[in-house]
Amino acid sequence: MPRLLRLSVCLATLCIPQAAAHGQQITSSEVGLGVYQQSDTVNVGFPNASKGYLSGPFARYTFNLNRSVALETSVSDSADMTFPDMERQGGHEVLALAGIKAGVRRRYFGVYGRLDAGVASYSRGDVLFTTPFTYFRDTHFALQPGVAIELYPTTRTILRLDVDEDLNAVFGRHIYVGPNLEGLVFGGVPHHLGLSLSVERRFGTLHDAPELAPASQHVSVGALFPLQVRQHLLQIDSPALGGGGAWIELPLYRFLSADLVAFDLPHDDRTASAQDGGTSFSAFAGPKLGFHRGRLGLFVKARPGISRFSRTNDAQSFSRSGIFFADRPKIDFTLDTGGVIEYTPSRHNVLRFEAGDAFIHYHGSTIVSTVQTGGLFHTTDYHYAPIHNASILFLAGVGWRF
Repeated sequence: MPRLLRLSVCLATLCIPQAAAHGQQITSSEVGLGVYQQSDTVNVGFPNASKGYLSGPFARYTFNLNRSVALETSVSDSADMTFPDMERQGGHEVLALAGIKAGVRRRYFGVYGRLDAGVASYSRGDVLFTTPFTYFRDTHFALQPGVAIELYPTTRTILRLDVDEDLNAVFGRHIYVGPNLEGLVFGGVPHHLGLSLSVERRFGTLHDAPELAPASQHVSVGALFPLQVRQHLLQIDSPALGGGGAWIELPLYRFLSADLVAFDLPHDDRTASAQDGGTSFSAFAGPKLGFHRGRLGLFVKARPGISRFSRTNDAQSFSRSGIFFADRPKIDFTLDTGGVIEYTPSRHNVLRFEAGDAFIHYHGSTIVSTVQTGGLFHTTDYHYAPIHNASILFLAGVGWRF
C-alpha cells in the first residue's frame, strides 16, 4: 500500500522535483553546435536588395551568471558564394561575436534578448584589378542584436532558435587599382537577417538560481554622448560621428519604463542629396523593458522616432547667370532597437550604455532641375524612390535618479 501511494503521488505531480517546479535549473556552462543562415544583402547602391543567402556551421559557448543573464561567445563560417564580389563582402564569412543574453527562463522554455559585438571577416573582400583579379580578406566591425527562444526537453539538453540582425560597419577607403592609380572603395552599413538552429548541452552541476528583480521604479534624467555609423547617401561613405544629447526615463510598471532620447550630430557632411545631407538631429520615444540585479540593469529597447537632416537638395538651376541650388531640411522616420545596460554606483547616480540599430526610412523625394539653353528654360523632375538603411548607434551617458 505505501508503494502504491507513492506511485499515485508521483503520477499526480508528474514526478517533478519540487525545486524545479518554479523554474529551469541551470549549470555554469553550456556548449552548442548548429547551423547559421543569413541574407547576403548588397553593401551599397541598392540598400534593399539581396543576392541570396549564406549558410554554414557555428559553435557557441554560454556562461550563465544566473538564471536570467548569461555571457556568450560564438563563431560561424558561412559557405563560399560562387561568384566574385565587388562590394567587400564576398567569399567565406567568418563571424566571431561575444556579448550578453538576458531574459526569462521557465521550466520548459526560455525567451531572451541578445546583443553581441565582434568582427565579420570576408575571404573575398577587397580586390586588386590584376588579370585575373586578386582578392584579399576584408574584416569589419559587426553588431548583432537578436532574440533567442530555448526549449528544454531534458535537464541538460537545450533546443535553441535565434533570430537576429547582423550589422557591419564598412568604411570607405582608397585601394590600389593599377600603376600610380588608386580607386575609392565605397562604405556603408549593410544589414543581414540571420537565423540559427542549435542543440546545446549543459555541463557542470545543476542548481537553482534566482531570477533578476523587476526594474527599480525611478525617474531619471541624464546627458548622452552618441556615436553613429550611418551611410551618407551622396558620398556613399559611413564615417563614425559623435555629438551630444539627453534622456528622460519614466517608470510605468515593474519591468517596463518609457524612454525619451534626443541627440544632435553637429558634423556637417558638406553634401545635399535629395534625401540627406548637412547635420543630423534624432529624437526617439518608446518602451524599455528589463531587469535589475543589485546595481546592474539589463534592458531591451524599441523606440520609434525621427531623424532630421539640415540640408537636402530640393531644386537646381543652371543658367547664364550662374548655378544655384535650393536646399531645405527633411525629416524621416527612424526606429531605434537594441540593448541597454545601466549601472548605479550610488542611490542617485546612473551610468548608461546603449547599442543597436537606428533604422532610417528615407521617404521619396524629387529634385526640380532647370537648365537654360539659348533663351529657353527646360525643367526636369528627378524622382528618388524611398529607401531604408540601417545605422549602428552607440549611446553612453551619465544621469541622476530621483
